[in-house]
Order: sequence, then C-alpha cells, then structure tokens
Amino acid sequence: MEESEVPEIGTGQRRGARYVVNVMKPLGIVFEETKDGALYVAELVGNGAAERAGVTVGDKLVAVSANVYSKPTSYGGVVVNQRQETVRLQTLGEDFDTIMAAIGTIKNTQPCRLEFDREACLDPASEACVLPPFEAEEAEG
Repeated sequence: MEESEVPEIGTGQRRGARYVVNVMKPLGIVFEETKDGALYVAELVGNGAAERAGVTVGDKLVAVSANVYSKPTSYGGVVVNQRQETVRLQTLGEDFDTIMAAIGTIKNTQPCRLEFDREACLDPASEACVLPPFEAEEAEG
C-alpha cells in the first residue's frame, strides 16, 4: 500500500497512528486502565491543554516523560543529586501508579511529553469511539 493510500484517522480504517504532544499542566486528562494494563484517555476537560493539543478520547498512552536524577554524590556526608534529566518512560509493562507518578515528576514550568497511539477505535458506521473494557481504577493527570 502506497503512502497516499493510507486511510485518514477518523475513517475507521486506519490502525496505529502514533503521535506526540507536549502540554503544560494541568493536562486535563482522565486515564483509565484496561484489564490488560493499557492506559486509555477516558475523558478530556473541555478546552483543556490535552484537548487543545489534539488528544482524543480513546487514544492509548504509549509513553510519558519523567524527571529522574542521575547519580547521587556525597558532599561532606550530605547526599545530593548531581543532575536532573528528563527521560522517556514506556507505559507497556508499567503499572498505573508508576505512570501517574512519572507524570507527577514533571514540573509545572516544563511541558509534559505524552506519546499516544490512536488505534482503530472508531466505528466506521457511527464515528463513535468504542473503548476496550476498563477496570474501576482511574486518575486525573
């Protein structure tokens, strides 16, 4: 299939459209976890940062940015972290709380990088997003 033949998002035919957004907090997203551990966008705050960036309900969270500190060093008995760096954390295999904590490490003064996969969640007949079954756990990020 040539590139020009790839169906557009929203036709119910395209599978796996990966995209990245950089948004400031508050993100305006409610994530829900499926039984298989995947995180999906369940709700968006109207005109919130994520919605303005193009995130839609049903998008699967693939990776997030997180701040970590590289090697602690001891100075006169006091342990300090030498340097903070931002890393990419894949969500696959990570639990819900770890992913939410990673998002929480991002300061309010820096954008949070969120990587999504817009799966074939659109029903071509109705254009309604059909999500996999969710567990009861949810959190606002």
